[in-house]
Amino acid sequence: MKKNVLYIALVALFSFVVAACSNDDQEEKTDYPVNLTTPSNAENTVLYELPVALAPITESNLQLKSLDITESGKIIVELRYSDTQKPLYVMGNVSQNGNTYTVSGDKLNGTIETISANGRTRSTNSSLLINLTVTLEEVVNYVTEDGETVEAVVTQTIDSNDEAMNRLARTWNILGAIVDIKGDNIKAYEEFESRNGVFDLKDILDEAVQQGISVSDDDRAALEKRIKNVTLTKSQKFILTYVDGGEDVAEWEWANSEKTRIKINLKDDSMGNLFLNDDSKLFISFRDNRCNIRLETIITDNSGKRWDGTLTMKLQSAD
Repeated sequence: MKKNVLYIALVALFSFVVAACSNDDQEEKTDYPVNLTTPSNAENTVLYELPVALAPITESNLQLKSLDITESGKIIVELRYSDTQKPLYVMGNVSQNGNTYTVSGDKLNGTIETISANGRTRSTNSSLLINLTVTLEEVVNYVTEDGETVEAVVTQTIDSNDEAMNRLARTWNILGAIVDIKGDNIKAYEEFESRNGVFDLKDILDEAVQQGISVSDDDRAALEKRIKNVTLTKSQKFILTYVDGGEDVAEWEWANSEKTRIKINLKDDSMGNLFLNDDSKLFISFRDNRCNIRLETIITDNSGKRWDGTLTMKLQSAD
């Protein structure tokens, strides 16, 4: 009898340990100490949206639609094709001296000057003097000539009262990623590191193909890019910046009251990849000056098979 009681007790203890370990695998610990500095441009973030898009002075059908000054001293410029309204985003660096922004980078150069109707900057509406060059496959110039200005709706995005937002809104360098793929009789888990500060998504592509996922040409092209950094803004943009050019941009919002999850809406169907899409669940956790963003999604491959895919981006604050 005593042996039976001991046996039952051991079974109960073992079951508890297994359940606890299983829960730990499913729920990422989020209460680590956090040591994040304030981003360099946190007090000067602002979004300028042009109700009437600015046409270029050069021969191009790309119109300038908005200018977003971010927490980490970046600027994300939104362009739109005049015929289709398809968006295109270009990121550069920005510095401010008085009412003038100086923009620099591989693809963006020039100045933006703010002039408010009442003589003050940062009001609800501003007038902008723009002299901006965007270098893509073509060189596109946006200039407000002869002292004329373009009107912009101004949204200030400074909010120091939201701790979760203050932590998240900045540019993050990518240290590496973890990929976890589950399917019929398949369970793959691999960790990859960045190289010289750049993460090659082809590592993820090769792992997916090795596990038997049939990848379409479009999905393959999306996973043959190299990520330079990840930026989230208080204007609620989620931005992946690639080394070889181009940005994937999504709108984001909190998905739970604890502010440990976000959901996204990509700005164009051509953006994203197998792991990053509008149906992905994004989980956020912080530790020291780092952040993990875990993307969970259902992958339907080119042959119609379904896989559980998880990609965890390991990030470190650029500030």
